[in-house]
Amino acid sequence: MDRRLMLIGLVLLTGCAETEMTRISSGQIGCPDNEIKITDEHWGPFTIGGPRWSAVCRGKTFFCSLNGKDVVSCKEALKSGT
Repeated sequence: MDRRLMLIGLVLLTGCAETEMTRISSGQIGCPDNEIKITDEHWGPFTIGGPRWSAVCRGKTFFCSLNGKDVVSCKEALKSGT
C-alpha cells in the first residue's frame, strides 16, 4: 500500500483527519488551511478510487481526492444550474 495513503488512513484513525486534509487541500485550492472546512469525507478500504472529501473556503466548495500516486487533486464545484 502506498505510504501517503497509509499516512492518510492513520491520520483519519487518530482523529487528526481534518487537520491533515485541510493542509493537503490548501495548496490545491489556494486558501489558507485555517479557513478550510472539510465536509463529506469518504475513505477506507472499500472506498473506490481512493479517499475523497469536500473542502469549503470563502463560500466556495471544492471536490478533492487523493489517488494512489500521492497526488491530491481539487476542483471547484460547478454552480447550481450549470
